[in-house]
Amino acid sequence: MVDSLGNQEQILLWVAGKYDIKHVSRLLADGYTLTTDVLEVLCFLGYSSEQILDCLKSCRYYIDAKLLFDWLCGFIGQEKTEAFLISEFEEDFDLFQYFSLESLEKYQCWNELARRKADDILFKHEQYDKMSPEGLYKYKLFDEYFKKYGHINPEDNAALDYLAQNGHWDIIQANYNLLGNITNQNLLNFLVKHKKFDIIAKQYPIYLVKCSEGIEYLQQQKRYFILAEAKLYDKVDWDDYLQSGKNCPVAHAEEAQQWDALMRNHKHLVLLRHFKLWRFIKSFF
Repeated sequence: MVDSLGNQEQILLWVAGKYDIKHVSRLLADGYTLTTDVLEVLCFLGYSSEQILDCLKSCRYYIDAKLLFDWLCGFIGQEKTEAFLISEFEEDFDLFQYFSLESLEKYQCWNELARRKADDILFKHEQYDKMSPEGLYKYKLFDEYFKKYGHINPEDNAALDYLAQNGHWDIIQANYNLLGNITNQNLLNFLVKHKKFDIIAKQYPIYLVKCSEGIEYLQQQKRYFILAEAKLYDKVDWDDYLQSGKNCPVAHAEEAQQWDALMRNHKHLVLLRHFKLWRFIKSFF
């Protein structure tokens, strides 16, 4: 068996036979790679389980974590193997991935449970900061979720209601534009329901023309361009719009045939172009 081993393995076993296992530990600490074959031969050489485990503590590199874990379980039993690994190694040690969920819970290995997204166990022990976004959503732990992730599922009415009840409109506003400017209909309806027209108006004001309260908001804010684009000409204060100089009020007034408003605001050329001669003359006064 020894003849079939690699160079490092043969050196480790030669040192173990000629000197003692402490020298093997030093070599492992210096970077020699440990294999289960080496551990097997150490058993044949008569070293105790304590000495072999001490050797493992020094190890920096090993081959095949699953094989090593299984070997240890066969050598001293799974319960003792897990207790040994918990006591000697950091939780991100590769062998922890082979623990059962029950063992991870028993030894409070929250990081490994988080890696496996074992949200039910983490929730049970109030390890909210380790839970996945899906887990936090599932258990309605929105405070923890928004502290950690900040974005929302615009289809989740429970989350939206929570944000509204707690005044977190800044989070909703930050998530208003979704998926490359594709605005979510459920979120728009939610904002209208709560009369948050200012949030809608910043990015998607045309949606406001779909409801009477939204139209009133646009009138109050003098967003006449949006009303004119929606052809809600009767909702536009044309004198105010034409005097504002914003966007293209003359073109809109011309399209809406607001000849009197154009006359009052001295838009001579437009009136002449449409042969509104009486209004054209009056527009100079």
